[in-house]
Parts: sequence; C-alpha cells; structure tokens
Amino acid sequence: MSDEQELLGKKVKNKLTGLEGVCEHKLVWLFGCTQYAGNVTNSDKHKYFMEEAQLFDVLETIIEVETPIPLRKQEEFFGKKCRDKVSGFEGICIGRRIGIYAVDQYYLESEVNDKGETVTMFLDEGRLVVINEESIEQEVVSDRPGGVTTTYRNEALLEKVMNGSY
Repeated sequence: MSDEQELLGKKVKNKLTGLEGVCEHKLVWLFGCTQYAGNVTNSDKHKYFMEEAQLFDVLETIIEVETPIPLRKQEEFFGKKCRDKVSGFEGICIGRRIGIYAVDQYYLESEVNDKGETVTMFLDEGRLVVINEESIEQEVVSDRPGGVTTTYRNEALLEKVMNGSY
C-alpha cells in the first residue's frame, strides 16, 4: 500500500460488511498482507474490525498521521528470535503494530510447547533484544499471499489485538 493510501486515522467502511470505524492500528506482517484494526462505530453486535486495506472505502480523515511511517526497528527484528528484557519471553518476530499516536509494538510467536500450542505477544520495541541474528524469512515460502487471518466475527481475538494482550 502506498503512503498516499495510508488508512491510519481514517474513518472507513468495509465494502463487504458495511461496518464502519476509525483505523487505529496498522498491522504489518512478515508473511502476508498489511491489515488495519479499529473500533466499529455503527454496530452494537460487532466491537472491532481487522481487515486488509482493499476492503475499505475511506469516508473521511479523522486524524492526520505522519507518512511515510518510519520503519524504526522493523528490519532489525523481523524474522529473528527476540527476547523480552522484562519477562524473558522469547519468540520469532513476525509482526508489527503501529498505532495512531506512535505506539510501536512487535509481535512475537513462541516455539510450539508440549501441548502443541504457541504463545504470542505484542511488546514495545524498547523491551526487545535480538538473540539470534539468523532470519527465518527465507524458510517460509508460499505461492499465495496470506497472513494472520482474523475477521470481525472473532471478537475475542480482536479484543486482544486492540488492547495489546494478543
């Protein structure tokens, strides 16, 4: 998506569902599409949305956001194993959440545990340190675009994304 089409701070309408809201977060994924998330303003049933930019029509600009958005530490962290300096949590950095007011957090996913599950966390960039410079980026190959798949129907997941506990 070009900087001219940046959706952060814009009131948008989903072309498929009709849901409206303001894009409060931009989610950039190592593998997959950039997505935008925000609070739904025209539905009592749905609280949040998170979709790819091409699904939205821009209704108006609510807040002007600096463009282009600086990469900051995205190139340093993406695809690398990182550790949270505070909790010791370790995982591969596969995403970044950028907020309207300069919130910059990185999405870590742990290795699979004994139960066959992974743990994921968004953490502020200042809490992270790279512990393995070897990038996994070349190891994951797909012939079709994709990424973290969520829809407005998964309210529990979207709530975690919006409040930073995902």
